[in-house]
Amino acid sequence: MAEKYQDCVTKVSDLIFNTILEKEENLTAQFFLLDGTVLSILREIGLKVMSLLLSLIVSQVTVEAQKKGFVVQRRPQINYTVIFGKIKLESPYLWNRQLKTGIRPLKEKFGLKTGDCSLAVGQALTEFGSEESFDQAARRFQEHYQWTIDN
Repeated sequence: MAEKYQDCVTKVSDLIFNTILEKEENLTAQFFLLDGTVLSILREIGLKVMSLLLSLIVSQVTVEAQKKGFVVQRRPQINYTVIFGKIKLESPYLWNRQLKTGIRPLKEKFGLKTGDCSLAVGQALTEFGSEESFDQAARRFQEHYQWTIDN
């Protein structure tokens, strides 16, 4: 992992460790279950961080469009899948009265539409599905990542 994130990893690790110590009773009895508990926590953290990051990017591309005279007309949501799970993102539609044209910055900048998935999800499905059907690849994905991808 990149050195630039090492301080964050240390802080988050300490926080999770201390929280588990505080919340869980009889750690020795859970010896073989602890990695599953930590994985579940990390998956939730990953999903939350991705949601925050992608929402920030949506805000940034919306502000860029607003600087060019576009005004948000509506804020429909789209479904987007990342390696940690499914996220609902705003995909604003903006209108420019002078140009008499509308844009969807998320779609235009990234080609993003509802139901799309990240490159990491696509790569995992490709790896799981290289010898199998999509249904079997989706099942293997679910076994590996513990959540179901839409097929």
